[in-house]
Amino acid sequence: MTQTTRLLGFRNLLQRENTAWWRGKRWLFWSGISCVGMGGFLALVLFVLPEIALTRGEVVNPLELGQQTFFGLSFMAVAVATIILTQDIVIGEKESGTAAWVLSKPISRSSYILAKAAAYGLGILVTLIALPGLVAYILFSLSEGSLYPAGPFALGLFLLVLHTLFYLVLSVLMGIVTNNRMVLLGVALGSILGGMLLVQVAGPIMLVTPWPLSGIALGLVSGTSLPLVMLVPVLLTVLFTLVMFTGALKLFSQIDL
Repeated sequence: MTQTTRLLGFRNLLQRENTAWWRGKRWLFWSGISCVGMGGFLALVLFVLPEIALTRGEVVNPLELGQQTFFGLSFMAVAVATIILTQDIVIGEKESGTAAWVLSKPISRSSYILAKAAAYGLGILVTLIALPGLVAYILFSLSEGSLYPAGPFALGLFLLVLHTLFYLVLSVLMGIVTNNRMVLLGVALGSILGGMLLVQVAGPIMLVTPWPLSGIALGLVSGTSLPLVMLVPVLLTVLFTLVMFTGALKLFSQIDL
């Protein structure tokens, strides 16, 4: 199969998926949820909790507490939201017959999966990472009274993007492997919640998983010196994501719809 054949119909499918994202209320809803939720919680931590602590004679570092809150919470929250958004994009269309109908046209199966991954990836990047990230950056800057260091913050968001893409691809792959939503949610959500707990107790073995990325991001934005071995989970997350996506394309080309 040539490259042109593999991408047959990709542009039209991508337009279809992007239309569902940007011409409806989906992007507004998720942007509002993420910006208000994360921004509001971060503002509480940066500006309100330190004042409450002072009334009790305690002193807290609002910047340190804010960094721990934002990068500790966002990795889990965005991954969970990503799975909620993508759990049905393959299973639902397989069950309804939409996938079979779409693929009865001159459209390749690779284009079908690529278009969904690209559209949802962009939508999630903008609504769940870029916009709330901008809100967080403004709040950090206001808290410090000067511009917050943009470089480390951008690196932290980059790791959040990698972590999110891993779970997006995992959700797509599971939607191809199974028609059972509970199985998909069990595997994907179990990976997030279990991983966040295991990374605290399992030690070096966690370096071969994406689970330490949250801690690495926190170390980067807080100025902590990180050993080179911390590159291992970053590189392996990229590798695992590519392998899973390649597997998803291969499996979808073989299943009966």
